[in-house]
Amino acid sequence: MYSAIAMGKVNRDGSILTATPGIRVTVEDPVGDIMGSIQVGYRVHLPERLVKDSNYIIQLTPENYGEDGPDHGECSIAALGPIDKTGFNVVVWGDRRQLIDPGPPTMVPVQTRWFFVLYEIC
Repeated sequence: MYSAIAMGKVNRDGSILTATPGIRVTVEDPVGDIMGSIQVGYRVHLPERLVKDSNYIIQLTPENYGEDGPDHGECSIAALGPIDKTGFNVVVWGDRRQLIDPGPPTMVPVQTRWFFVLYEIC
């Protein structure tokens, strides 16, 4: 059984729009080696004793980055870095060429709003 234990909505500058009390977010430059390269991103700091170890589940949802209409579709994806009982790292990538150019993707780290939910296995 899974139980939601924390959640939050984070602004592009790392400020918390709403979150479980005790959660802190900082912008990290660099956040660390995620997917084989150093990235700019965010660090979510969890309050003490929120989780007992690093075996929790994180659901991330980034907002579409800079959507300018149907001819400028963009996708946003998020990735997690090291996860431990003190928190986790997040990097959000955006791709302006998602559907308008058959060439290779041009994913780059971006700052955009994103949401998270933490689940613990009961």
